[in-house]
Amino acid sequence: MKIIIHIDCSILTNAHYNTSSSERINKYYTGLLSLFKYMDFFTSNNIDLLLVDNTIDSLDEVPLIKNIIPPNVRIIVKRNNHYGKINKGAGCFEHWIMGKDIWKNYDYLIHFEGRQILINNKFMEEFINIMDRKG
Repeated sequence: MKIIIHIDCSILTNAHYNTSSSERINKYYTGLLSLFKYMDFFTSNNIDLLLVDNTIDSLDEVPLIKNIIPPNVRIIVKRNNHYGKINKGAGCFEHWIMGKDIWKNYDYLIHFEGRQILINNKFMEEFINIMDRKG
């Protein structure tokens, strides 16, 4: 069973360029840290992580975020927020398209919004338990 967590990010929308201390960046920082604190669990259960962002060309644009990303997290970034400019939720489709060559090789994709706070890991643990029982 192959699982990937697709981390959906739009860190720097047009309104947030050149504001390295913006509230939006801090929300991503907090949300991503809440996810990355479970990296040992993900690694031990063969769960891969893919961060996708369509508002930056490089993580160098957001050093606060770049500095917390574990080395085994795959990253795809490209400034092409075409759909997200039209409809905020439509940016997710762009992210899925950007990552499809990676996630199409997995049995399960867990979508995680990068600003979301993961309070505990119960969902991930239960998901693994259910999949093991189906085995």
